[in-house]
Amino acid sequence: MIKSMIVGLFALGAVCVASHADACAMFFENGNYGGRIVPISAERFRVPWIGNEWNDTISSIRVAPLCTVTVYEDVNFTGESLMVSADTPWLGDWNDRISSYICTCWP
Repeated sequence: MIKSMIVGLFALGAVCVASHADACAMFFENGNYGGRIVPISAERFRVPWIGNEWNDTISSIRVAPLCTVTVYEDVNFTGESLMVSADTPWLGDWNDRISSYICTCWP
């Protein structure tokens, strides 16, 4: 029974963040959680520059329970910002705009 429940949760995408136990959130290259994935570790929660590979590339975000990701348009936590506290399958106006972020989780 447990095996079938886990398979069912996986099919629903409910274990995506749980599979990365220390993940605060996960960034996705495409909308609807598609494309390449980068887990945002609770150990690396303040990133002033997301790097060339992911800069202005993120289109959707999954957020772990009790966590919030604040994303910034520019490096060093500058420019416009957006707080994301729930799974977001499409970032809309924020699609391909993220350059830095801060992830915060509460116990």
